[in-house]
Amino acid sequence: MDEFVRCADAELEAAEREIADVRAILADAVARLLADVRRRDPDGPGRGALTALQFQDICDQLLAHALGRIASVRAGQGLGAAFAPGAARPVLVADLEPGSVELF
Repeated sequence: MDEFVRCADAELEAAEREIADVRAILADAVARLLADVRRRDPDGPGRGALTALQFQDICDQLLAHALGRIASVRAGQGLGAAFAPGAARPVLVADLEPGSVELF
């Protein structure tokens, strides 16, 4: 059983590293896109840039959820805290303010 736990821990660590890499790549790609859009259109980002930001936000939320699931597995195995440091928390109704939204 100890060997299983060690192998599982190694796989979880690898998954956490890969998720961190994907998050960094995604953030860099969106930052480059926005810089390119600002260079071409100094009056403000176009629809494509907004769509890219929405896509990044959705992806980042999904990746944060995956990290939370990994943390849950670790907690179930007695390998770590119940929640990963810096993991996203659910949006609460108290956190919301009225406003408009544009969906792609």
